Amino acid sequence: MYDTFKAFQEAYLADHLRERLRYIEEQIRSLRQSELTEAEQKFSKETIAVPVLKFDNAYITHYEKDIPAEEHPQSFFFDRGESYPRQVVVYHVPMEGDTDMLKFAPSTNLLWTYDLEVKRQGEKDEVSFEIIVFTEDPEKFNQQYEQIKNNLTKQLENVSRDVNSYNDSLPTQVTDLISKRRSVLGKQDGFLSSLGVPVKDSQK
Repeated sequence: MYDTFKAFQEAYLADHLRERLRYIEEQIRSLRQSELTEAEQKFSKETIAVPVLKFDNAYITHYEKDIPAEEHPQSFFFDRGESYPRQVVVYHVPMEGDTDMLKFAPSTNLLWTYDLEVKRQGEKDEVSFEIIVFTEDPEKFNQQYEQIKNNLTKQLENVSRDVNSYNDSLPTQVTDLISKRRSVLGKQDGFLSSLGVPVKDSQK
């Protein structure tokens, strides 16, 4: 399965984390008293796997495609509206953790993005990005790669801080939600008991 997107631009990470917690809260609100203990154990473990890019295991492929004149550096003198064949180098980087985290802007955010493609294949997910070859100087070309690599690394460090904070606080937040649900159900049971009529569990 492939997924293409601009890195760290799809949505705010803080909003995504709030939505995850809101979903857990909605699930807990629907539970019965007998289900709460198991649910607390389950939801407390629903943490996010912190993403890690394995640049040491990266490899490259390449292909050729037509690039519009307007996308060439200004040092190239081409006719506007025309396209010209250029070599494209694709960097493939193995990744561990939740690849969706590459989509979200963290609370500390670089004003930077890049087109990424994620190949999801179980425990061996892979992130890839392309660099068009506009120079025959390997050193200059590698500078482009290093800049992308450094920005990705810095952004993922920012993402990891937010994700770790969420993961660390999750058990406490789940416990609080479970306690509130127990309190609500206890009050409901107390009220029903005071009616003086036998209570039968609803099938709803």
